[in-house]
Amino acid sequence: MTGKGVSLNRNFLTSKSTADYITYLDDDMYYNPGVQEKIEKELKENLHVAVRFNVVSDNEKRPIKLLTKRKFVGFRSLSSFGVCGIFFNRQFLIDNNIKFNEKIGPGTDINHGEDGLFNKEMTKYTKILSLPTISFNIQQSESTWHGDNRDIELESFSHGYIYYLLYGKKARLMSLLFLITHMSYYPRGTKIGILYKNMKKGIKKSKEHNA
Repeated sequence: MTGKGVSLNRNFLTSKSTADYITYLDDDMYYNPGVQEKIEKELKENLHVAVRFNVVSDNEKRPIKLLTKRKFVGFRSLSSFGVCGIFFNRQFLIDNNIKFNEKIGPGTDINHGEDGLFNKEMTKYTKILSLPTISFNIQQSESTWHGDNRDIELESFSHGYIYYLLYGKKARLMSLLFLITHMSYYPRGTKIGILYKNMKKGIKKSKEHNA
């Protein structure tokens, strides 16, 4: 597609797919030999509208937490994982009009958060079955959340915008809790007050757009 935006393209591909189950990959993820057949077998044996598998990082400095038990998980348990590794029943998504917000994510003015919003919408309808099987490996480079070469003003504004959509009236509180626990994400010397101010601007704009 010529239109910009991860969310726009994912929705388009979902509408054009004919598969029973679909998953959304980052461009640095890959199957190991034989894993695809194993995943297909697991999906057939565990018929559920959304099934999550583990993803393993090739970067020792950026390990991904592995879930080791078969269990159903909700939005809170998925906040660190995004949608990668989750296989969704395509018809269930279509029947319930579950889509990525096309105004959110890379390629838009709000540069992240599309996965969290999608998972939040999905878990309004059902919990997600988590299996300990590994589905993909990921060749992660240095995290964009820890580097100095990024637009922190846009990033913190986007955080606020997303938090209003996720938490509504609790958005300011959740924003402050995020900053208190994640200041290590930001370059040394970054002021928490400046970040919180930008997040509040994002919350205000999101409220205006989505009231």
